[in-house]
Order: sequence, then C-alpha cells, then structure tokens
Amino acid sequence: MKARILVVDDDRAHLTMLTAMLESWGYEVETAPDGSDAVEMVRRKAYDVILTDVRMAEVDGIEALRR
Repeated sequence: MKARILVVDDDRAHLTMLTAMLESWGYEVETAPDGSDAVEMVRRKAYDVILTDVRMAEVDGIEALRR
C-alpha cells in the first residue's frame, strides 16, 4: 500500500512540483490550495503525511494543523 500524502500550498507551481516529485517516488499524493480545504479533506480521509506551507492567506499551515 502506498503512503498517502497531502500537500497544502497556495502557490500552484509548488503544488505541481511537489506532486510530480512525490508521485515519481511512488507516493499517492493529493493537494489542497489552502488550509481550510486541507482541514475538510483530513476530516473525510486519513493521510500518512501532511506537507503544508506555513504562510497562506486565509488559514495558514499552523492553524490548519491545529484544527
């Protein structure tokens, strides 16, 4: 079973680069464009790892992890 990783970043280029890199290493990757979307995704599904940008507009990475 592949490890499932959630990548959270409001910079589309970072999401694309990290997704391509992690998938090439064999991980299952899902993305969220902001902290509030990430919180909703985690409520619906478990992830093995969450990689998040710390500074985002609405809900930053630290606040998303707290929630």
